[in-house]
Amino acid sequence: MIAEVYPIKRMPRTMKFFDYRVPEGMKISRGCLVNVTLRGKPTWAIVRKIKLKPERGIRLKEITEVQNDLQLREEELSFFEWLAFDLAQSVSSILHSALPTPPKRDSKTEKLIEGQVHDPITLPKNEIPSLTRIIRSLRSQRECIAQVPDLKRMTTIVAAYRASEPEEKIVVIAPTVHQARELTKHLNDFSPIVITGEETNNSRYKKYLDFRSSTDGLLIGTKVASMLLDQSVTTFFVISSSDKSHKQPDRNPRFDVRSLLWKFHNQIQANLFFLDPAPRVIDLVRFPESGKLSWDMSVQTDIVDMRIERQGSSHFFLSYRAENEIRNQLESDGNILCVLNRKGVSAGMICQACSTKITCTECSSMLRAHETSMKCAGCEQTSPIPRRCVACKGDKLVHVAVGIDGFKKVLSELFPGTVIETYSKDSTREKQDSRIIVTTNFYLEQKFNPFKTNNTELIVLVDADSPLFSQGLDTKERAFGNVQKWRGVAQAYRSKFMIQTSNPTLFSKILSDPTTLYDSELSVRERYQMPPFTRVISIVNKDSEQRKAELELHTLSQSILSQTQSKVSQQKQTQSGISIRVQANIDEMDKLLEIFTELPDRYIIDTHRYL
Repeated sequence: MIAEVYPIKRMPRTMKFFDYRVPEGMKISRGCLVNVTLRGKPTWAIVRKIKLKPERGIRLKEITEVQNDLQLREEELSFFEWLAFDLAQSVSSILHSALPTPPKRDSKTEKLIEGQVHDPITLPKNEIPSLTRIIRSLRSQRECIAQVPDLKRMTTIVAAYRASEPEEKIVVIAPTVHQARELTKHLNDFSPIVITGEETNNSRYKKYLDFRSSTDGLLIGTKVASMLLDQSVTTFFVISSSDKSHKQPDRNPRFDVRSLLWKFHNQIQANLFFLDPAPRVIDLVRFPESGKLSWDMSVQTDIVDMRIERQGSSHFFLSYRAENEIRNQLESDGNILCVLNRKGVSAGMICQACSTKITCTECSSMLRAHETSMKCAGCEQTSPIPRRCVACKGDKLVHVAVGIDGFKKVLSELFPGTVIETYSKDSTREKQDSRIIVTTNFYLEQKFNPFKTNNTELIVLVDADSPLFSQGLDTKERAFGNVQKWRGVAQAYRSKFMIQTSNPTLFSKILSDPTTLYDSELSVRERYQMPPFTRVISIVNKDSEQRKAELELHTLSQSILSQTQSKVSQQKQTQSGISIRVQANIDEMDKLLEIFTELPDRYIIDTHRYL
C-alpha cells in the first residue's frame, strides 16, 4: 500500500503531497498522524489518502511511525484542505500553522498550570435584565451577534451560558493574549484549557489532546486556538469580534478567525456567537435578524455641537461645555479622561503662505510634530522641526490638527496647577496624582480594565469626527465604533460621556438607531461592489528585480481578466514589492483560486484583504 501524506511543515503552495510506502502490518487511514523521513529528517505528517497500488519503478521510503494519540476526523481534514485552497496556500503550510506535533520521546512534559485564581464577576442590578435576555436568545438560536459594551459583560455572558449549558463543549476566541488572560481569570471555576501561542509546542500538544478527549471542555485562546479544529465542539464565542487582531495580515497563512469559524461552524452544525461593542457591518449581514442582540446602555451621553460651542470656547478643540464640566469635576475631586487619537503635538505642519505640507524626504508621508522633532508615521524617520517652508522659504508654518501633547498644553493653560499626563504607545508612565489623562485609543488596548473600579468621572471624546476624514468606504462605521467603545468605558467606570463633533445629527441618529447606519453602509458597499458583496484580493510580487516583477504581474492580470469578470487595479509600489488588487465576484472565486494556487512563493497573496 502507498500513503499520500501532507508533511506538517512549511511548503511552497505548489507542493501538494508526498507518497510513502506503508509497512506490512501497519494500520493507517486518512487523517492519521505519522512520522516520515523528508529530506533526511524525521517529519510528522497527516495521511491524505491510502492507495492500494504497488510501487512502480521508484522505491519509496517507508512510514516509520504512527501516532495513535491524534487522528484528524474527516470533517477536520477536509476543512484544512478547503482552508488551504481558500487562502492559496499548501495544505502542509496550513497544518504547520495549526497543529502542534508530538514531543520527542526523551523530552520532559512541562507541568501545565494555568496559575489563575478565580475572580468573581459582579454586575449592577439594572444590567441583569440585559444579561438574562441575551442568554435566553443564545440558548434558543444557533447564530447570534450581540452588541456588548466591554470585556467584563462579554465574560459574564460566557459564564452565564456555560453555567446554563454545562454539558456543551465550548471554544472562546479572544483577539489578544491580554483579553484571553482576563477571560481565564474570571472563568477559572470552569477549569478552562488555555492556548494563546505563548506556550511551547509540547504544552500545546497536550492541551489540544486534553480538549479533544473531553466531552464538555472549555477552551480559551487567541487566533492560534481557532485553528485547532475539533468537530465535537458545540459552541464558539468570538470576543471583540470587530478587533483587527482576529486577522493575521502580516504572515502566511493570512487567515481571518471570523471567516474561518463561520465556515467551520456551518460544516459541523455548531453554535456561533459574536460579541463586540460595535459589530462590523460585514459580520452583521451574515446573522439573522432574530440573532442581532444588544446590551442596554445606561451611560449619560452628551453630544456637543462644536460649530456652536467654538464661538464661546477658550480653544478651538475644547467646547465651552466640556471646559466647564472639566472644571466642575476638578473642583469635586473627580478625574477626567480626554480621548484624542493623535499622538504628538499635532498631526503635522503646513505653510500658511503656499499651503505646502511638511513631508518625509524618504517616503513623502506627512510628518507628525512632537515636542522637539518631526517624526514620519510611515517609515519612522525623524528630523528637526523646520523654521521655514521648503517651497517658498517663508516662516508662516502652523500646526495642523492638535495631538495629545498639544492638547495637554491647552489644558495646562486652562487649568494651571492641575497634574495632567498623556498616555499613548510612546508614553505609558503615569503619576499617581494625575487628575487629567489625555490618551489615544492605546488606552483601550493596554490600560482599560472593566473588571476594576476606577474613579474617572468624565470621559471627553475630543474629536469624534476624525475617523470620518480617513480613507475608505467604512468611515461612518469606524466613527460609530470608536464612540461605542468609549461609551463602553464610560459604562464600566459609571462616568459621564461627552462627544465633541461638528456632525451632531449623525451621531444622535446612529446612537439612537444603529440599524440606519448599517443599512446605509451596506447600500454603499453594494453600490461600489465591496465586501461582503465581492472578495478583494491583494497580490504582491516580491521579486528583487522590479522589471521582472512588473512583467509577471502584468501577465497574471491578463490571465485573470481573460478568465473572469474581475477588476484588476493598476500596479503599485509597496515596501514588500509590486502589488495589484483584484476585486472578484464571489461566484468566480474558485476560478481565481485555481490560478493563485499554482503561483510560486514569491507572490504574497491575501485572499481576504478587507476582512
